[in-house]
Formats: sequence, C-alpha cells, structure tokens
Amino acid sequence: MLESLCEDYGQACKYKGTVPGMPSSYRLDDHHLFETNKLSLVCGNTAAMLGEEGKSWLARHFEIIGDRSTHFGEFPCGPAPVAVAAGECGPGGCGPGGCC
Repeated sequence: MLESLCEDYGQACKYKGTVPGMPSSYRLDDHHLFETNKLSLVCGNTAAMLGEEGKSWLARHFEIIGDRSTHFGEFPCGPAPVAVAAGECGPGGCGPGGCC
C-alpha cells in the first residue's frame, strides 16, 4: 500500500504512548516525532506504516484518523530544514541561499 511519493489524503495519527519505554513520545525517523495523545498530520505512507493491522507492529500503538478516499495532492513530507547560523556552513552553504 506504500506509494513512491508522499501523498496527502487528509490523514492524521495519534500516538497512544504504549510503546515500552516511550510513554511521552515515539520517534519513527528523522522527521516524525509523535507526542502522546497529540494529533499529527501524516502522509498516506506514514499512515499505512503506523496503522495497517496485521502488517505493522506499530498499529496497536497508534490511532489513524481518515482514509485514502480523498486525495489532496502531494504531502510536504521530509526532514525539517536544518537551521544554519550566519557564517556557518551547512548542506546548502552559509545561511539561507548563501555560499561560503
């Protein structure tokens, strides 16, 4: 059920706080941190990874709201931009749009 791009179906999820040792939040990867009982908008792929009963061990730890019945376009999914202080070099050069 995973797609090659992150697609927006208007879905959200709520982490129940039930993964052992992670009562206040669960980090899925570098750009998905789910706080207990807080709704988070997610792309269709993330909703599938977290909520497909019988296919994901995480399904019992998350509540998925919504389905794939309405498509809203591409979901802005990906790592959060890395903040770079002025004069420091990062992956995109120095500061926003600059170069060292």
